[in-house]
Amino acid sequence: MTAPAAEHQIEGLDRIAPLIARWNGGMASLWTYSISHGKLIIRLNRPTIRGNLHLSCYDCRRISAPTVWGGINVQISAEDTPEGRRYIIRDEPNKVEIRCGFLTAQENVEPIY
Repeated sequence: MTAPAAEHQIEGLDRIAPLIARWNGGMASLWTYSISHGKLIIRLNRPTIRGNLHLSCYDCRRISAPTVWGGINVQISAEDTPEGRRYIIRDEPNKVEIRCGFLTAQENVEPIY
């Protein structure tokens, strides 16, 4: 029996940043968005490597990105605000900026190509 997906979610900038680095140079897409939960899932993949990385962004306050882009160079930082810690996902060469309140990552989410 397969474990629930939540058990495979990775939290914390120090653990997520190295995962993102492995996918840089590949493709990204805005995979799903739920307005009622303010949740955005960004899917990172590379055509030459089987698998993917999903970044789940919760409490999104700003999403500025194409729906699909290549040659990704995703960087993540955190800032403390009056609302608490917020995360900023940027890919400056591709003019991407996403701001959210909580961030998790999960590798090899179905469907896997």
